[in-house]
Amino acid sequence: MQRYNRLFALCISLIFSCIIYSTNDYSTSPKKLPPVLVVGGIMCDFFLQLEQSNQTDLQNPGFIFFKEGEKIPLKSFECYSGGGGLNVAIALRKLGHETFLASRVGKDVTGSSLLKELAEYGVNTSLVTVDETASSGTSFILPSSHGNNTILMNRGANICINKEHEFENLSLKGFSGVYLAPLSGNSLRFGLDIAKKAQKSNIPVLLNPSTTQIKDIAYMEEILKFVSIVLLNEIEATLLGLTLGTTIKNIQEQKNLALWVIEQGAKICIITNGSAGCLYATKESCLFQPPHPITPQKSVGAGDTFGATVFGSLLTQHPLEGAIERATIHSSSVLIEPIPHCGLLSHTILTEKLTNTLLDHAYSIA
Repeated sequence: MQRYNRLFALCISLIFSCIIYSTNDYSTSPKKLPPVLVVGGIMCDFFLQLEQSNQTDLQNPGFIFFKEGEKIPLKSFECYSGGGGLNVAIALRKLGHETFLASRVGKDVTGSSLLKELAEYGVNTSLVTVDETASSGTSFILPSSHGNNTILMNRGANICINKEHEFENLSLKGFSGVYLAPLSGNSLRFGLDIAKKAQKSNIPVLLNPSTTQIKDIAYMEEILKFVSIVLLNEIEATLLGLTLGTTIKNIQEQKNLALWVIEQGAKICIITNGSAGCLYATKESCLFQPPHPITPQKSVGAGDTFGATVFGSLLTQHPLEGAIERATIHSSSVLIEPIPHCGLLSHTILTEKLTNTLLDHAYSIA
């Protein structure tokens, strides 16, 4: 068994090496904009492409079924780096920000490969710790014909980023912002502590909560007191509504939810609706940004790119409406690429692309 584990680990290392050196040009390093601290998970994502006949059950739409004991043929098998923390850190670095990632990996080949890739992108990994016992996070992604992927996930070391209290005395001095990517397990308390510390230092915090965080309403009510921006997707907004005992089925109900988030302490709430566009609200106004029409290839990482671009744009003094437009263009650039991170743009190229794109303007929601 040990022999096969080593072979599997070697395959992962080779796959990552091919991805890193075939999809990125490191001949020029992007200009470093204000430094950002990203807190979140690092994962190794395995994309399993099923044969068409096994993807859905026609009598049970919305479900993927397998017969017990059946051998399921795969059409293809791909492996890429992922996780909210990693995706956001790479996107911010690509935009030019000096980026630090606080996370945790296992003491294994997967973890070493992930750290190597982050370093290749120029992300500072000095705050990524190595767990001696837990494995690095991994996920197996089963695609859906409707784009709603089913994910089998082992978060591994990600569930306890501050396991040994390594960040007890972490200083936020010098950071222009803190991005809290989805967290789980014991890492939830660490995220809350960071948010409190950032507020004391007048450092803006963007929170993109996980489903675990959203289901804990007491936790959400507490952390919302300390964050500046909250980013939710349509599914997360619906879940938060259910947690609060209400339904979120349309834009008006999303607006009401966004206003509740702002009442708890956040200054901005953004709810993305996939290919339909996004809603964003402040205490003064609520607007809806129409989408940039494209034909998506993969949806993984697009939401993280959207959030990273909004946050980075606001930190560099772009108005909120402009930050949302930049994020809309940048996430669509990621969506049209079949390989994660390949569609990421620099600050300059993103600005040029926005200038040359006919994007519908946001409109007010009464």
